[in-house]
Amino acid sequence: MNVPGEASRNRVVWDHNSARAFAARSSLAVDPTATLRAQQVADRVRDESGSRDCRLAHTHASDMWAYYGRSWGENVGCYPGCADAARRVTKEFLASPEHRDNVLSTTYSAFGVGVACNDRYLFVAVQFVA
Repeated sequence: MNVPGEASRNRVVWDHNSARAFAARSSLAVDPTATLRAQQVADRVRDESGSRDCRLAHTHASDMWAYYGRSWGENVGCYPGCADAARRVTKEFLASPEHRDNVLSTTYSAFGVGVACNDRYLFVAVQFVA
C-alpha cells in the first residue's frame, strides 16, 4: 500500500489553518493524541474500503467522548489519487456545511490529521478537540 507520508498530513494541517485565518479564526494546535486517533481512523477506513471502494465511517460518538471527554468533531473524507489528493481535502471539506462547521468552529483549540492510501484513494480523518 502507498504511504502518503508527512507531506500530505502537513498539507492538510496547513490548509485547514489557512482557511481558519482567512475566516478570522485562530490557528489550531496539532494535538498528538488527536493525530494518533485520526491516523487510526484513516487506516481503518482504508482497510475497510478494500482496493476499489471509498467507504467512510465516522468514529462512534461514545468512543470520541471516551477519548477526549470534552467537545470534539470529526471529518472523514476519501479522494481519488494519493500523491496529489491532499491539496483538495480542505477545499472539499469547506464545500460541505457540516464539515466546514468543524473546520471553522471557534469551539476547538486543537486537531489531529490522519492520512492513508490504498493506491487509488487518499483517506483523510481530522479530529477536532476543545
